[in-house]
Amino acid sequence: GVPLAPCRGALLVVMVAGGFYACISFLYNILVVARKQQWILAAYVPTLLIALGIADTLVGQYEIMGASLVYLCSVGLIFILLTILIVVIMVQKRRAIR
Repeated sequence: GVPLAPCRGALLVVMVAGGFYACISFLYNILVVARKQQWILAAYVPTLLIALGIADTLVGQYEIMGASLVYLCSVGLIFILLTILIVVIMVQKRRAIR
């Protein structure tokens, strides 16, 4: 086996990011059921631009931990943006009912 002790921190960061990704999948399905899948792109495009902007610096400085942090930041931002989109949809539907 390969000793993973030197990468323990990065592996923990990736595991936390995986939890965010699971939540993203749930939010994605909510948007699809609400027939708002076109809004999903609004979360991914800014995340892509930010990830491209920070990836070289973080990976260059922190190597595998930097890559893990870029992934965590990316999925964290997508999670936040999708959550905001769902809240906006809920507010719009509530106003339409009144």
